[in-house]
Amino acid sequence: MLSGRFSVNDIEKRLESITNLLVLCSRCRDPGTRLETKGSKLKHAELILRCGACGHKSAPHKTHKSLKAITRLVWDAERKDLRARSEQATTRNSSRRHKATTTTPARDDLQNRHERTTGSQSGPAEVIEEEKWFTDSSKESRAKRLVEEFGGVPDGGGLFEIQ
Repeated sequence: MLSGRFSVNDIEKRLESITNLLVLCSRCRDPGTRLETKGSKLKHAELILRCGACGHKSAPHKTHKSLKAITRLVWDAERKDLRARSEQATTRNSSRRHKATTTTPARDDLQNRHERTTGSQSGPAEVIEEEKWFTDSSKESRAKRLVEEFGGVPDGGGLFEIQ
């Protein structure tokens, strides 16, 4: 943007003009704008400012000589991002297909538990005993869960004092 020797005042003026051109929204003057490109080819691409606060889309003045280079940078970054997203989607889809064909130990355990509760008389007692830890609300069980979860109660209670 700046090349050469400039005084501090000149640098401030140029930075202010660049900020007004590419950072501030033309409607609400909020600095939360994103640069995007519009167009199917780089040769005809336009730079678009999308405001994060009000949602306004605007195009900067085309008279600034560095807009073509900025458009190219934004265009390349968007294309890299699109390629990365498509690669992630293909790997995610292939892993989903792989997961659908294989069974996991947790899924097998849930199926076995369901079969135990519906098939035999000894099964439901085991399941109820396992769930008692979570449903028991006595003071002793709350203290036990607290000790297991956090490794103990500090002296004096404080926030960890058991009610």
